[in-house]
Amino acid sequence: MNQASPFRRLVANFPRYSRNWVHWLVALGELPPNTARELLDRLQPQPVQCPRATPSFNGYVASSLFLHRCHRHLTDGPAENLHLVTGIVLDNRFVMTDLVALNHVDRRVSRAFASPGDVRNGLLLMESFGLRCGGLFHSHPGHGIASTSPSSTDWQNPRAWERAYRLIGAVFSHDGYGRFFGPQERLHVEVQGKKVKQIDVDLFHLELDRGVPLPGSPEWGPGIGLGG
Repeated sequence: MNQASPFRRLVANFPRYSRNWVHWLVALGELPPNTARELLDRLQPQPVQCPRATPSFNGYVASSLFLHRCHRHLTDGPAENLHLVTGIVLDNRFVMTDLVALNHVDRRVSRAFASPGDVRNGLLLMESFGLRCGGLFHSHPGHGIASTSPSSTDWQNPRAWERAYRLIGAVFSHDGYGRFFGPQERLHVEVQGKKVKQIDVDLFHLELDRGVPLPGSPEWGPGIGLGG
């Protein structure tokens, strides 16, 4: 892989000897698993201050159907879940177009850690199509607006990715609230379509109906469509 690859720049931006840094080096094949296990046994998670930086884009755009698909995927069970988001840039606004699902090496009610190999493959897939990674969305346990507040670990991710990708995050609650966040202090997100209510510039509530099949969900099959 080219040394200038955004994926390698992403790995280089993690604090040296952090837990994430170790996992990414294993994914790149540059650190033997046995050595990685020894390092991880010695490392403890460190608190991270919420970063502030200048805005990366003038704004972000998503369809209401896309956000419903994200929520359905992320809240498929009680454990936390996460996925990548890809899209395109139009008039210096990032338009979210699709989600990239990931397998997990650790998934519990209170945390989720994606397989570094899956993240690597997802990023390379986006690059092969000429698209960019623009988001890392995940779920939190609980209900209500308060459950969408990003943790210190959540804030770490956009900061660690920012030199390689202009990444934003989103946290979804199980009852349909979704909050966007990123390196800048506030994100301005425009949602086009119905069944999503905007509460603040970075906070939305989805009108949920789990009885309605969505594209990409197990309920969506070849016999379901718009007709013609």
